[in-house]
Amino acid sequence: MKFLDDQKFAAWLIESRSRSRPRGQRLLAHELKAKGIDEMTINAHRMTTDDESSLAIKALSKKLDRWKNLSYRDFRIKAGRFLSSRGFSWEVIERTVKKGYNDNHVS
Repeated sequence: MKFLDDQKFAAWLIESRSRSRPRGQRLLAHELKAKGIDEMTINAHRMTTDDESSLAIKALSKKLDRWKNLSYRDFRIKAGRFLSSRGFSWEVIERTVKKGYNDNHVS
């Protein structure tokens, strides 16, 4: 009867979170595990690094106007903490912070 379908639920949750409040793979996996989804199902729905990078850029874009006058050091700290709290990996954070700063501070 398909009342409970972990595959569909995991896909729905990832799509929903990616649309409203983008999150990294680490935080999504933690949330799915907390909801009782097994590790095999979570691994089946893993994002690629490119997908995670685009979500990180989307999440950071909402903060760029607020942080446009910061020095690179301050921007890196704030953006890094923000993206880390959203569950993004450090490789994705590093690339996203550089791109976000360069795109936002070009005269």
